[in-house]
Amino acid sequence: MQQVGLDASGWTTGSWVGAATAVVGPWLGTAVVVGGVVSAFGMFNSLVLSYSRLPAALATDGFLPEIFGKPLAKNGAPWFSVLACAIAYASCLGLGFDRLVQLDIVLYGLSLVLEFAALAMLRVREPALSRPFRIPGGLSGVIALGVPPTLLLGAALWMSFADPDSSPGGMKLAASLVAAGPVLFFLLKGRAARQAQANAAVSEA
Repeated sequence: MQQVGLDASGWTTGSWVGAATAVVGPWLGTAVVVGGVVSAFGMFNSLVLSYSRLPAALATDGFLPEIFGKPLAKNGAPWFSVLACAIAYASCLGLGFDRLVQLDIVLYGLSLVLEFAALAMLRVREPALSRPFRIPGGLSGVIALGVPPTLLLGAALWMSFADPDSSPGGMKLAASLVAAGPVLFFLLKGRAARQAQANAAVSEA
């Protein structure tokens, strides 16, 4: 940035707008703002549409109340899951940008690691499962595919925890949410099993 006479050492969130305005003019700063808004809206929309399917799937398996999986008659969208996810996202706005970045690195990173592990476990437990596409190389190929990004995510997590400027509150919150995951899973798994037994008893009667 020295070539255009800007010192990037003191940049904060939103400094790209100031840089675009200083280098080219106000119209480019406005364009950067508009582009950021459009990008954020698109990402938020895609995340709500994709992540709202997780509570719906949990409801189908009996881990959450049935209302999370109830679809709209018009388009089949799980309306209650979409609403619950939107409220959850909105409630995180007060955490601040730095904490949200830390939560994203920890929670999203670990969820990707679980996806790689689930991919490998499916090859072991259900090798004959019908798949629209198949990663070549067998189980070894699947593991080799997941190891590099897992190491990269591990390095990112380590750097986040080791960063002296990181928010300790954000890391504690992320660790608490991660620790609560297995506890909630087994509690909900027990609930689902009891619900399945109750449904079986009703159908037999």
